[in-house]
Amino acid sequence: MFNDPQGPLTFTGVTGTPFTLNRIPSDGTSTVYATADDTLRLMISHQVTKADRVRSQFEFVHKKIVTNPLDSSNDYDTVTIRLLIDRPSYGWSAADIDALWTGIKTWANTATMLKIYGKEG
Repeated sequence: MFNDPQGPLTFTGVTGTPFTLNRIPSDGTSTVYATADDTLRLMISHQVTKADRVRSQFEFVHKKIVTNPLDSSNDYDTVTIRLLIDRPSYGWSAADIDALWTGIKTWANTATMLKIYGKEG
């Protein structure tokens, strides 16, 4: 997937503790990295559409045991955060996309994420 083969990735953010995500074999257009217990998973994929557009997506999935408030039973559930870049095959450079990403990172701070989580729009 990446030109430089990525080994295990380190990801910090779920609990403040670094997690090691090991690479799971790829099919050429997508790659998956996951913790040994599969509680944190990163999927990266690319697709070229018939309209000559490129869709690159990364998706983080976090799985944990949650308690059902109705009957106090415990079960696994997940939360997913995705980023999709849908662009034409030409006209936008990596620098253009990076400039947009920089703006998104500045905007998407903790206060913004809490508003989105609170269903504000």
